[in-house]
Amino acid sequence: MKIRQLLKIQEIAEDRKTPYDIIESEVHYYSETSGTYISIMGMDLIHFIRAFMKISERLHEKEAKLRLLGDKQFDMVVRSNDEDGTVEINGVNYVKE
Repeated sequence: MKIRQLLKIQEIAEDRKTPYDIIESEVHYYSETSGTYISIMGMDLIHFIRAFMKISERLHEKEAKLRLLGDKQFDMVVRSNDEDGTVEINGVNYVKE
């Protein structure tokens, strides 16, 4: 059953309208199988759950890789001075253009 259909059933079961931002959602998922973007509203629930799990797993893998890199890769101090139009990055001044 498609997500769109399930939302209609939920409206009836809970006697409450689905929020407008959900109904009008134009969120798409890239299907590696078909090589195209598809609307999540047209996805079967099982397909949606599997896609969500896949995205979640990839996100956790990326977060783990970032933790392995350590904070040193991302230690950057940026200060902007609007009075003289300069930007300081890690102690080095640059002129904004």
